[in-house]
Amino acid sequence: MRKLIFNINIFLLIITFLFLSCDSFGISERENKYDVINIFDGDTFTVDDEFNSHIRLLGINTPELLNEHGPGEPFSNEAYELTRKLVNGKKVRLEFEEEKYDQYGRILAYVFVDDLFLNYELLKNGFARSFFIGNKLKYSKKLIEAENQAKKEKRGIWGNPESFYYPKSNNEFLIKPLNSTRYIDQKVALRGKVTEKIENKKVIILKIENDLDIVIFKDNLDNFDHFNLDPRSDYTGKLVEVLGRVRMYKGRPQISVHHPISLRILK
Repeated sequence: MRKLIFNINIFLLIITFLFLSCDSFGISERENKYDVINIFDGDTFTVDDEFNSHIRLLGINTPELLNEHGPGEPFSNEAYELTRKLVNGKKVRLEFEEEKYDQYGRILAYVFVDDLFLNYELLKNGFARSFFIGNKLKYSKKLIEAENQAKKEKRGIWGNPESFYYPKSNNEFLIKPLNSTRYIDQKVALRGKVTEKIENKKVIILKIENDLDIVIFKDNLDNFDHFNLDPRSDYTGKLVEVLGRVRMYKGRPQISVHHPISLRILK
């Protein structure tokens, strides 16, 4: 009888261990090879787990793809096509950091097809920029090396701005700065004159008259330096076009810009 109870307890412990070691979202740390079934853009796709989970590439950000929700940025199509070519219909292996979800509920992951590292390939070809929040990640050094290589070779988003292509259909999302409060949490294209610059320890704010703030975090100034652009002086008094999502901060609408492809001077 004691032996039977002992065996039952061992069995329950094993079941409990297996339950706790499995992720609630269906993606397993131990057996995590999945077929890619749908590509949304350069850094987002779904896999064939029981929930058809959305995977968001970790440590990078690709240009926004033109779709029914907002305007497109240069090299967004190229990023999409490279991701489709490398992983669509193939089995991918996923690796994670401690933080497994983004604010939209997508699973954050490093993505591998055999020995090919998708996050790295997008950066190396200039179809993405590195994007880290908080502590440095497991592959941060490797990803930054790939980005620096693309910068050195002036690939993709690090190339000549004169050759950057902005979709004509972006005009469908063009709004006036005066109306920006009507588009909170929406992706837009907005044109206006930069009338003032404000700077503090963390950000540079370019004011579009008194209607909207363009926010550039100083952590991203290297992206502008690459093009010999100084947000402190080069945009003031100029007519610009900004692409991005309108947010409200302390009662004022704003759009955050991380790279010059999202903020161009109009001639």
